Amino acid sequence: MSEKSVALCEIKNKIAFVSLNRPDKYNALSIQLFEELTAIGEELISNKKIRAVILSGKGKGFCSGLDVKSAMANGGGKKLMHKDNPEDQNLAQRISLVWREVPVPVIAAIHGVCFGGGFQIALGADFRFATEDSKFSIMETKWGLIPDMGASVTLPELVNIDVAKELTFTGRIFEAPEAKTLGVITKIVEDPMQAAIEFANQLKERSPDAVMYGKRLFNETWLSSDGVRLKKETEFQENLIGSWNQLAASGGNMLKTKLPFKTRK
Repeated sequence: MSEKSVALCEIKNKIAFVSLNRPDKYNALSIQLFEELTAIGEELISNKKIRAVILSGKGKGFCSGLDVKSAMANGGGKKLMHKDNPEDQNLAQRISLVWREVPVPVIAAIHGVCFGGGFQIALGADFRFATEDSKFSIMETKWGLIPDMGASVTLPELVNIDVAKELTFTGRIFEAPEAKTLGVITKIVEDPMQAAIEFANQLKERSPDAVMYGKRLFNETWLSSDGVRLKKETEFQENLIGSWNQLAASGGNMLKTKLPFKTRK
């Protein structure tokens, strides 16, 4: 990455540390940031060396949302909205939804503001750890718009429809304790980055294939019919049973597990 990059990625100890890097703008989303962050996500989909991703924002906040002046200049709006097929993801949606396709756990480490498009990016992660004073908002209605960066995919997995509507219609700002109660963040922690690293290290001890298929199972079936869910369970389990990672995981954990009863010799 060059010094002018507005999205950064550094891989250490099998963890990809991805950060929004416009601290002077509270990481407001420019076209360049849309493109660079999405490109990083696309590259991580096929990276076999990582076991987790931690997504964060440089400076005083996670992301303040769309940088309207910058993003809309020079035909930027059309670039964000363009689709070759109506059911495809456009650039505005891809920046959030690409993290669902990364086959390892993605943890958003949130501090400060997490507004509008920034909130939708965080919703694309598997987990959201936030400081108690973090602030959230689905802010698009204040500009006469709707959330259009994948919230219609991610929010229904987390909240009831009335909650999604209330947050969307009002565009109000709410803090981490309410966000936790509503279910849109996972944990409130003093240091989101440190908590995310500790959690990622814990997940690194698990079979990478089991984690990958577990993520796919729930992402692909959460709002599906029972038949689709059960079909995917069987399909993914058949892929796992007998694989090297499955045998290694089961053998290693069998040795570590203390049974709640005594076995006969």
